[in-house]
Amino acid sequence: MIMRRMPGSISLYLRYSIIKYLAFLVLLCFLFSTYSYSQSFYYKKEGEVAVYTNLVPRTEGFKKIRTPWGKTRSKKPEYGTIKYSHEYNTYIERVAKQYSLDPNLIKAIIKIESNFDPKAVSRKGAMGLMQLMPQTALNNGVSNPFDPAQNIQGGARYFKKLMNMFNGNIKLALAGYNAGENAVIKYGFKIPPYNETEDYVEKVLYHYTYLKGNRRNKPRNSTLIVKSTNRKSNSKSEIFDEEQLRDELDGKFLIQLASYPKLTLAKELEYVLKSKGYPAFVQKAYLPNRGTWYRVRIGSFTTREEAQIFKNSLKTSEPFLNDAIVVNL
Repeated sequence: MIMRRMPGSISLYLRYSIIKYLAFLVLLCFLFSTYSYSQSFYYKKEGEVAVYTNLVPRTEGFKKIRTPWGKTRSKKPEYGTIKYSHEYNTYIERVAKQYSLDPNLIKAIIKIESNFDPKAVSRKGAMGLMQLMPQTALNNGVSNPFDPAQNIQGGARYFKKLMNMFNGNIKLALAGYNAGENAVIKYGFKIPPYNETEDYVEKVLYHYTYLKGNRRNKPRNSTLIVKSTNRKSNSKSEIFDEEQLRDELDGKFLIQLASYPKLTLAKELEYVLKSKGYPAFVQKAYLPNRGTWYRVRIGSFTTREEAQIFKNSLKTSEPFLNDAIVVNL
């Protein structure tokens, strides 16, 4: 006798098969996601080589990490406006001289901390222009954190301690100012992987870079002669020849950033630097057996030491200018 399935039973059988197949797929996805997100990686630095592994190491010196690809940030920070109060310049310049700090850096910190509001109070309780926490204020001799002079004095004193602690590394000192020095030490003398701290360092350096290149915000006794024109227009920039510079800046020191055989390359770098607020300019020079070259420079300074200090700060904030040199006219 031949058995035949009824149409209803075929439909039920197909439905049951599909459900089993979908359940199997869901189980696979769950197992894969659990493996990928719970898997641990291990990291060790051997000299200049970084070693990563997903196997439990049998030797010492490895650190356990979540992922070997590091952490990414979803977007760049909001830098804010480039408007700065001049009301506290006297205090800023005085403490900058006292603690051997760049006044533009102190001003950039104030810009990000409080936007020049002496009565500012954060949700965590930080107070005043440089947003001092109560214990930090007491530790640095500040009895009234809402007094601009006291606040800037205490904030600069604390920042100088951080600069000394981290061997003059501005980025680490800024990270310590934001997250605390212990956080920087905890993460191996690196910027802690906190979005707030990473953004803070980047924002302060952005305004510091702008202030260093903006003539109106230079300290009154600055010896830097700004040769910049309209920062927004590369086509209007002036090209200086060597004789012209010698006539104007004889005996002064300049910072040479790069030298190119093509004017277009020099002007591109000049435009990038001017867009960041640096007083860069292009100087034309004739080199024996090599023809005309175009140098991108910043100048000028009365002493080599002043130029060297500016060059070092430039290398910290703009690593791509690592080959900058100080030259004398």
